[in-house]
Amino acid sequence: MRDLKWIAGLFTACFLLLILISVFIIPSASAYGITQNTTMINTTPRIEQGSVVYIDEMYDISGVTGWSDKIAWYGKYATEPNYDITPVIVTLPGRTHSTSTSQYYYTISNGTFSPYPGRWFQYYNDEDQHGNLEAFYVELYRPYHLNETNMSGVISYEIFDNSTTLVSPKPYVLAEVNISDYLIARGDKFNLTVDQLTHAWLFGRIDYLYDYQSFNGTIDVEKEFIETLEPGSYTLLLQTPSIPNFDFTVKYNSETNMIDWFDSKSFAVYHESLEGCSPQVTLEKLKRIFKNSNDNYNIYKFELQDPSISIRRIDQVYKNGTSVLDVRGYTNVAPGTMISLTLDQNKHSYIGEAAGDNPGNLRYYQIYVPITLNELPNGVHTISAMTATGGEAYSDFVVSELPADSYVPNATLKYIVDRNPWIPTPTPEIITKIEVVSVPGPVVTVTVTPAIEVIHTQQEKVMNEKIWFWVPRVIISIIGIVVLIYLLSVYLRGKKQ
Repeated sequence: MRDLKWIAGLFTACFLLLILISVFIIPSASAYGITQNTTMINTTPRIEQGSVVYIDEMYDISGVTGWSDKIAWYGKYATEPNYDITPVIVTLPGRTHSTSTSQYYYTISNGTFSPYPGRWFQYYNDEDQHGNLEAFYVELYRPYHLNETNMSGVISYEIFDNSTTLVSPKPYVLAEVNISDYLIARGDKFNLTVDQLTHAWLFGRIDYLYDYQSFNGTIDVEKEFIETLEPGSYTLLLQTPSIPNFDFTVKYNSETNMIDWFDSKSFAVYHESLEGCSPQVTLEKLKRIFKNSNDNYNIYKFELQDPSISIRRIDQVYKNGTSVLDVRGYTNVAPGTMISLTLDQNKHSYIGEAAGDNPGNLRYYQIYVPITLNELPNGVHTISAMTATGGEAYSDFVVSELPADSYVPNATLKYIVDRNPWIPTPTPEIITKIEVVSVPGPVVTVTVTPAIEVIHTQQEKVMNEKIWFWVPRVIISIIGIVVLIYLLSVYLRGKKQ
């Protein structure tokens, strides 16, 4: 009898334990945040395949990366199919909305993408073709309002004003290519603004210009004289007096072909004959004389070339709803010099200008040539470029039309060859200009209170999950305890007998 009472007490204790589990282990709905629901709204712009993206901006790229977790840049792949280059591969984060590091909130970072502007493709392996696997197109700078009232390729930018004037960024056309401190093409004059009275000396292999004086703050060497000089590398020496706008103590006398100079230490005038001296020997003599005079000087590199022009890129783009060839290239003629492009030697030319603000860099140009693909027959076509002062270049491109289900997109324009290749020395470097722009954050957190029905549904769901988790375990535990007690009671009774 005593054993039965003990077993009944054990059952009572187990029942109370089950009640405690339901009260304390199964939490209320508020413990699961059901009373208030936080929804993450993604305001990051979602791009489509081939969309243009800009450095240091955030995008949702989940729709353009396909099944791959990598993207690759192939250099000139999109414009020169035969150009062999090892791809630059970038591993992408996963697709999750719960973290800012994901393809839904992907930043086109300056450090990763600015050295590799252009088309980026989905990457699976080295054997796959890349025709319509393009993910996006990286541009280094986002332009302000683009004013394109003509097709000359002259691009201007609107300046906005919201209490502080924003300076428009310099448009990126081609990488800067430095040749010298000063680069001049024959047919252009040499014009240099100076802040004080200055004399210019120019030393070449056989040609020279000695003691050329500035006038009204400008050294202005006419193009007629420049055309008499042989192309090549020169040394430019700019001489200034020790006391601004005072008389020089070193001068060249063209009548005697001598350098006359005043030595302030001995207070005497000396004469250095240049008879039979080459320009380079004269330069060394002049340096030695300056050490004992009161004048100052600076030396620069000066490059004189025949007029030239090259075509570096041809891309098919759309401007104001019109299909155009975006033609870009370098030239050495003076900024502002007219440049004309002709398609297939027809009678119509498209006009632009050389641009550039560094006197020692190659100038560049960008000109739009309208095309109508329906009227342009398939095959090889030619763009010719020339400057107003001389120099010309030709570049071929292919227009091809492929079946609608072709792996390569239809009506793709491919730049295949430059019949006048130009290889710069030194190798050009991509100069990145970074503009910091404050933009709104990509994620907005909105607090939403759910309906009562939603709360009850979630509470029932949580309760059922907890009951089905704990009840079988409790029952099995109770059965185990009862069996153990029964065996213990049998043992005790057997021991008494």
